[in-house]
Amino acid sequence: MPESTHKLAKELETSLQPFANIKEIPVSVQANSVFVKIPKPWTKPLKEELFFYVWDEQVDHALDCVRLTQTERHNKILSQKIRTLSD
Repeated sequence: MPESTHKLAKELETSLQPFANIKEIPVSVQANSVFVKIPKPWTKPLKEELFFYVWDEQVDHALDCVRLTQTERHNKILSQKIRTLSD
């Protein structure tokens, strides 16, 4: 796994920590995946903007795998959309 995908995943993890509605980040980033617990109503609007997996629908865990083609733009879009949903 290229170092750049791990770096982007760590940056995404850091950018999500200030949001009160992000209930937890249950697994620290060790590769290119970021696991977060998001409010269920956020799933649809976030998926309209970006691709990610719903890891466990029972507890609203989502998984974002940073892909080789992903850029910092993805992280910015995600943070902006979460900020909008938080308001």
